[in-house]
Amino acid sequence: GVDIHPVYQAGISIEEIRAEGFDFMAVKVSEGTDSSYLGAGSADWLRRGKAVGLLCMGYHYLRAGNEDAQARVFVDALHATGVSGMLDMETGSGAISNLRAFLQACNRYGGYVPLLYLPRWYWQQIGSPSLTGLPALWASHYVSGTGYASTLYNSVPDSWWTAYGGGTVEILQFTAQAQIAGRRIDADAYLGSRNQLSA
Repeated sequence: GVDIHPVYQAGISIEEIRAEGFDFMAVKVSEGTDSSYLGAGSADWLRRGKAVGLLCMGYHYLRAGNEDAQARVFVDALHATGVSGMLDMETGSGAISNLRAFLQACNRYGGYVPLLYLPRWYWQQIGSPSLTGLPALWASHYVSGTGYASTLYNSVPDSWWTAYGGGTVEILQFTAQAQIAGRRIDADAYLGSRNQLSA
């Protein structure tokens, strides 16, 4: 899979991503209370991604504070595009209490957020809290070099899939330098089947 940003990857061909054999795509739809990402290209990407058979999700970059308003912006974006969500928690996102408050608000507003991008380094930075009861983890650990995602993944050791905080690693972002659709972008892996990821 891939995860993309409507500004940093502007103009990338969603159809080519699918044609190159990728199955899923996460697209940034909001950050803090900024809802401009849909109009900047994310809504179109998600529409096109679904049309060519990509499993699509929208992601939100959490900023510490004002979690209720952020959740409303995020859930509105998910409902507008008809996708489920992934929460991106890293630099500037605050503590585990900010995360839990945001997810509780998402639940109140009817948003479905089954995945949590919380890199191990940030989890350790905020005190290695328990992740029990939170969405499945989308972890990150990068191989060196650039090239095709399938080739780069061959350098990923099994240990990168190790659980932490009581959370299971379901998806691994293993490079920011994969050659995809004529660009160098993030590539991600899921160890199960396409049907399992869809479920």
